[in-house]
Amino acid sequence: MDELVVLPVGIALAVRLIPTDLMAEYRREAASRKVRPRSLMAALIIILIWTLVLFVLSYCVYQHIR
Repeated sequence: MDELVVLPVGIALAVRLIPTDLMAEYRREAASRKVRPRSLMAALIIILIWTLVLFVLSYCVYQHIR
């Protein structure tokens, strides 16, 4: 529950505390970049973790039903 309420409020507060002109400058700089950073290795690791979690949950449900 904490992550659903406190985290978004904290992020919104942090964004509001950044001066408007500074935020506009950073947004212009981010929009001007053609290539966005990405990590295929990180994506594969995350997919592997989620697959493992789904497998373990499926196994636990199967053992519970059986």
